[in-house]
Amino acid sequence: MRLLLFLLISCAGNFGAEVRITGADFAGAKQPQIAISEEGKIYVTFGKEEKIYVTRSADGARFDDPVQVGELSKLALGMRRGPRIAVIGRKVMLTAISHSAGNLYGWVSSNEGSSWGKPVIINSVTNSAREGLHALAGDGKSKLISVWLDLRNGKTELWSSFSSDGGEKWEENRQVYKSPDGTICECCHPSVAFGESGKIVVMWRNLLEGNRDMYRAESVDGGKTFGAVKKIGAGTWRLAACPMDGGSIGIANGTETYAWRREGKLFFTSEMGSETMLAGSGTQPVVIQKGNAVGYLWQDGGSLYWRSSAADEAALFARNGGFAASGWSPKDRKAFVVWESSDGIAISELGAK
Repeated sequence: MRLLLFLLISCAGNFGAEVRITGADFAGAKQPQIAISEEGKIYVTFGKEEKIYVTRSADGARFDDPVQVGELSKLALGMRRGPRIAVIGRKVMLTAISHSAGNLYGWVSSNEGSSWGKPVIINSVTNSAREGLHALAGDGKSKLISVWLDLRNGKTELWSSFSSDGGEKWEENRQVYKSPDGTICECCHPSVAFGESGKIVVMWRNLLEGNRDMYRAESVDGGKTFGAVKKIGAGTWRLAACPMDGGSIGIANGTETYAWRREGKLFFTSEMGSETMLAGSGTQPVVIQKGNAVGYLWQDGGSLYWRSSAADEAALFARNGGFAASGWSPKDRKAFVVWESSDGIAISELGAK
């Protein structure tokens, strides 16, 4: 039986109606992520306790009942931990980490989420992914890359694996970055995205000389090698603890856009040596592709706020929400945002076409 969406409220600003895609039996569901196919099909994954679920929609107005894809002992969940999802052609890829085994697992559906294969382990060294923080990206056709915080050498490093067949097979693990000071930031999630011509861009919070700033690197050979590492933004953050906030990256029309937190403020930029303040307070910023433009969503005081790249002021997006993620439908030219709320997992279309 399909799960009917329940209209809750109309969001302030140019937003669609907030709707809930999980029922009362999914109270406590966390960390949703979204992926949209070239045909406009929407997939949302989330975790609840030790189980991983996926639900799908043909139009964003009605979702299937959530289907359990997997179950992991001590599923990594919370503070940007949790399952990740990508769509490549008719295949759907889902990844998640077990704190108990310390491994990164992947599941593939070859029929648009109707059925799922058995999990495969992506990290080649057992227990090396135990921190539970990772990212997944696809090019929409056949290529995938997963990046994660890795502890195989005793300190936190950034590692990756690449798949050219939609997740059926994964290539050898490769080190993306090792800090000359021994470790990168130990518990901030990484981000990864595909750009034009197969370019892959990775973003993470580094740790150099006591400073926990955002850095990026790119690969133009399918993740086999990564080029020069560059610092993002103009300022720096000297901090003796992990802020558990890894920021976000978006790529649209050849332009890379980054958003991140430094101290209590949020910033964004499309150029390495500059930055613009996004908000004077907030956490967990997300870069949102919206057609030829970008926008930003973040959480502050238990609510979500939105600001477009062309606006000077923020607008309230949703009360009682956090840990948002977004997806762009190339067919319908619509942006959707999914987030965690006290009533379960919620979704809304972001603005007009």
